[in-house]
Formats: sequence, C-alpha cells, structure tokens
Amino acid sequence: MMLRALAFSLTLCSPVVALSEVALANPSPAQDQLQSMAQANRSLNYTGRFLYQFGAEVSTMEVSHAVIGGREFQRLTHLDGRLVEVLRRGDEVVCLHPNGTLTRINRKQAGPLGLGERIAHDVPEQYNILVDGDGRVAGRAATRMRVAPLDTHRYGYRLWLDNESNLLLKSEVVDGSGVALERVEFVTLTLAAPLTEQDFSIPETVK
Repeated sequence: MMLRALAFSLTLCSPVVALSEVALANPSPAQDQLQSMAQANRSLNYTGRFLYQFGAEVSTMEVSHAVIGGREFQRLTHLDGRLVEVLRRGDEVVCLHPNGTLTRINRKQAGPLGLGERIAHDVPEQYNILVDGDGRVAGRAATRMRVAPLDTHRYGYRLWLDNESNLLLKSEVVDGSGVALERVEFVTLTLAAPLTEQDFSIPETVK
C-alpha cells in the first residue's frame, strides 16, 4: 500500500493531459483548464500535505515541488507508518527506504499509476469534460470539473482546480455510480515556496 500510494502520488502531482490534435485546434474552455492544470502542476513551486485514499485505506503525505534551472524536482514523504520517500531530480526518480537503501524507479513504470497518465489517452474522444461549479479545498477557492466517460467501461474523474494557480487541489476516481474509489486531497498548501536543490538532495547515508 505504501509504495503503491507513493508511486501513484508521484505522477498524480504532475499530471500531463494529452489532448488530440483536433481538440487542440478547437479547445473548449474546460479543455483549456485541463491544459492550464497540467502546466501549473509541472511548473509551480509549492509545498503541502495531502490525503491519499484507496478504498478504506487512507495515508497522509507531504510534497515539495520546484523547477530549478529548468529541471523538475519533487519529494514525496509518507507520514504514516515507516518513513519512505520518493524523490525526483530531473529525469531521475528514486525511492528511499527506511533501512537506508535506494531503489531507482522508471518513470514509465510509475506513470500508469497517476491520474494524468490515466486520462491522457482518452481525453477528449472518450469523455465529456465539464465545469461543474465552485468548491473549496484546503481553504482555497476552487473550480470543480467532471471528466465523464461516454460509456460504462471506464472510470470517471472529479477534479478541483485552484482558482489562483490552476493547481490540482483534489481529485477523485469514480465508478459508474459516482462512488469515489481513489481520492487525493490537499489539506495544506503553500505556493511559491522558497525551495532550493538542497531540499531535494539524497541523504549521504543512503546506500
């Protein structure tokens, strides 16, 4: 559960929504917002804590994200149970284990676990993208969106985008009855965090 949640969250915090050429030529306002969300999650500096729920299991995680010298950095720390971290430094992704060992992760292997990768191949042909009103997450005003499948063979998604930054504040993967199967929700968030490369360093004790 722990490593699955960390890998899922790693890609979830940096979703890439790939729209078709037709959609890019004639984007709807909702599609524009998805593109803005993807860009915000890749390019902004922020820190925060969020809940990850899968079925009845809930984990708390801490994230730091920054773009430094044109490279993307991210540190995800599991705050429940054993201390496990996933660290991204540009194209390198590693998992730091509590026993001091390190495992390198292939980003392509981790990608399918993330929300952005899940919808990348289906938007917009197999889904309707709808703006669904206003919301509030982590004390911040947000816009609710629904990514609704056109058939019964796919999961749907509910998204909450920060009104100020377009950052993805909350997401849910839902079944055909609208029941949330997976949920990620920020509980605290600091934008424009003063992060440096040192904040993403690998401890010297790691093997």
